[in-house]
Amino acid sequence: QNEEFRKPAILVNYFKNAGQVKQNEAHNLRASIMSSIYNSGRMNVIDIATEGSLSEETKRRMREETIGDELARSGEMIQLGADLILNCTATNIIVNRKERKKDDKVQVYYEAKLTYGISIISTENGTVFFSRNYTTMREADTTSEARANVFNSGLSCRALNEIAPLEGEIIDTDYTVNKKGKKMETCYIRLGEIHGVHPGSYFNIDKVKYVAGEAIYERVGKLEVIGVHEKISECKVFSN
Repeated sequence: QNEEFRKPAILVNYFKNAGQVKQNEAHNLRASIMSSIYNSGRMNVIDIATEGSLSEETKRRMREETIGDELARSGEMIQLGADLILNCTATNIIVNRKERKKDDKVQVYYEAKLTYGISIISTENGTVFFSRNYTTMREADTTSEARANVFNSGLSCRALNEIAPLEGEIIDTDYTVNKKGKKMETCYIRLGEIHGVHPGSYFNIDKVKYVAGEAIYERVGKLEVIGVHEKISECKVFSN
């Protein structure tokens, strides 16, 4: 499995803006989301804005409201090596004036609330296999700062895990034994540096069983990555 591992390549399309969102703000959101995906190490990121191998006609069509199956599965996408196409629309931005008490004084601040939707299309068959709306909030001392911060905040860990999930298996464990029985203290998982795992990453432990041919998952614990090798990682079990 690991010998043949290849990170999926995601083409980040131009972002659209709606509501009170300005075009340059959608551009900033695009840059921050693209940076989040790149820094995660989980996917290879292709920037449509700088990709010279794409024809201008294809880039023009990619700006359209929808991307058809034929375009997603085009020869240009195959040559580019893109497995996925990420589309996003920044739907609205609201900035509210807020007050809070601090040291018996009233402190004024501003809260920006951004809503945007992400959809991801497979270039293999042109279908949408992921689509979700997100809300991000940021605070600052001024309206302009709060507004700027929310467009530069990137993806949350939750959103990143939804867009680029990692799944592996436990391959070795270290137990302690007490009156309550055996307790798993550390383990190794079959995910490593090449998959985008970093020290401090967290994973859920799920136990799977099959009932009438259907997989049923039960959450049984959590892991924290404490050491990363090329293809495996050492983890501390802090809940099991």
